[in-house]
Amino acid sequence: MKSKTHELRSLVNGRLIPHIYSRGFTKDMRKLYEPDTYSHLFIRLSRWNGPSLELVNIQFDLRGRPRFVMNLGVVPEKGVDYCGQKYSQEAADIAHLSQKARLYASNRFFMRWFGIPFFRIPALRNPSLDKIVKQAVDLFPQAEAWLRDDTVGSNIRVQLTSSRNQSVW
Repeated sequence: MKSKTHELRSLVNGRLIPHIYSRGFTKDMRKLYEPDTYSHLFIRLSRWNGPSLELVNIQFDLRGRPRFVMNLGVVPEKGVDYCGQKYSQEAADIAHLSQKARLYASNRFFMRWFGIPFFRIPALRNPSLDKIVKQAVDLFPQAEAWLRDDTVGSNIRVQLTSSRNQSVW
């Protein structure tokens, strides 16, 4: 019998990832992820949009709970400077960016991950895993809008990092 976490990961790989691939993303195979010691927590995807590199990371719960969130970022053509270290476009990750975003299952103020809620109320807050993945697919256009032109949808939360630590070079 599969756990809820394994079922959710299977649905993400079977439904969400193919949808994201259909939008022009591919598996991110850059050398900065070799070896990828966190591959059990992240599915990393990327696509080129002109000179910019758009990144989507699907991050699973660290403690193995059946839930995930999508991290978003755009690496400019010239790369970024993070804590005094210069990262080229090929070496930068979402963590190195001065502006990054997350796509949440609920509005950006509640910051609820896609997954089974901690407190479940039958018929109100007890979604099936199929519905959870379908919701992620349905909300993905908000992620694309933010990646394309910084449009902040109701489920997107933007994080800005101090310009003292990082800037575009």
